[in-house]
Amino acid sequence: MKRKTKFQLIGILPIRFTATVSILFFFLIFKSTTIFAQPVPVNIGDNITDTLQFIGDVNSYSLCVAAGVQLRIRANSTDINSLRVEVRDSEGDLVASDWSSGLVSILQPMPTSAEYTIQVEAQYGNDMGEYFFSLQRIINPVAATPLVCNSANMDSLELVTEAKSFNFSVIPGATININLSSSEINTKRMELYNSLGNQIASDWSSGVVQIQTTLTEPGCYSLFVMSQYGNDVGSFSLALNIITGACTSTCTINEICDNQIDDDGDGSIDCSDPDCCNFPVLNAAIDGNLEFCEGENSTLTASGGIDYNWSTGENTASIFVSNPGSYTVTVTNDNACMDIETVTIIVNNLPTVDWVLAQNTFCIDESNIQLIGGLPTGGTYSGAGVTGDVFEPSEVGVGTHVLTYTFTDSKGCMNDVSQEISVVIENGTCTNNCTPPNIPFIFAESDVYIKDACYGVIMTSPNGSCFRIKVADSGTLITESITCP
Repeated sequence: MKRKTKFQLIGILPIRFTATVSILFFFLIFKSTTIFAQPVPVNIGDNITDTLQFIGDVNSYSLCVAAGVQLRIRANSTDINSLRVEVRDSEGDLVASDWSSGLVSILQPMPTSAEYTIQVEAQYGNDMGEYFFSLQRIINPVAATPLVCNSANMDSLELVTEAKSFNFSVIPGATININLSSSEINTKRMELYNSLGNQIASDWSSGVVQIQTTLTEPGCYSLFVMSQYGNDVGSFSLALNIITGACTSTCTINEICDNQIDDDGDGSIDCSDPDCCNFPVLNAAIDGNLEFCEGENSTLTASGGIDYNWSTGENTASIFVSNPGSYTVTVTNDNACMDIETVTIIVNNLPTVDWVLAQNTFCIDESNIQLIGGLPTGGTYSGAGVTGDVFEPSEVGVGTHVLTYTFTDSKGCMNDVSQEISVVIENGTCTNNCTPPNIPFIFAESDVYIKDACYGVIMTSPNGSCFRIKVADSGTLITESITCP
């Protein structure tokens, strides 16, 4: 409760000094009166006009603010030469103050969630009159107007100390240009803040005010338009132009029910807020494979609500991702409570695999060819005719074949390299597989003419073994032991 003291005239006392000379001397007798005035409740977003009614007057206002909220107070007066504003906590301790013969400006994060008192008075206690002051917060400003991209937005300042608020969101990485112009407001100012309350850019001018920057973070951006010196009103035009990138859906201010911040500016936080009262706390969650290999992808699925807005601009519960980095989803349930969850995707590189054969041509009658040289070691060999790390040319026949070395690293990422090999007969190259006939032929008094060099004559020895006899280019006979047909 704020104590006020004022003085009242209660009497005039005449005194006579001599018989011939009378001087009427007036004593102004004052009685001091202490008044305990209840602070006037105000809210964030209010623009207030009030009056100091007498010299020494102090006006008090009460305001509930959550811990961490950045509170902006702007005050000015054309009647009071030097105006002073103080913010005090529930114990009466000073949190912030400022005074000026012009614009009084306070921008202060509140240390605790509490009811604060704002006091307005003349700095030297020697003045009175009308004054103006405005209350606003930086994150999710109350009654912020959605800013339409690539279009002129018309609005006005109706109180000299007012900070008109706007909000918008863009795809991270977008480059924007904001222009503010007015023929009625002499000196204009713009301030741009991200969703964490950090100032991104600001500018002021008596002409066109301009901010051009690249916005790299997801979330809702807040823009404030005000008179630079808190002494002017009038209409203005505001244009948000997207140079590269794109706008997303407009920002909506809802109470987030478990972040210890008064998001919607109604003086209550979290589950003490009517928006959250008697409803279970919203817990957003993201499920999905958060680590995978290059060339793969993952499905991230959010849960906990009915509306989902991802940092990628998508608004479905599930999204496909293939690139590394952070992915954030804002989840809203049917009670209008919100929660935010972020995950980090890791994409592992594929291992570098190398394999060079000492030779890539093998005779069909070779056997037990050891496959070596694959790096990193510990991989596997595969292909037709391969068992373990042994290759058998006779199992695949004459021709060109592909063998592969595959390696899987400790993170489960797999890569491979392949080699082309050729299987040939000695001193000649065959173009088709040597598949022996399994029908015996008997010729009497005639030659046997075999045109294709891949084939020969199969003969059975006295002990029952079978041999194929072929001829090389030199005319030399080639004998190879085979399984009898």
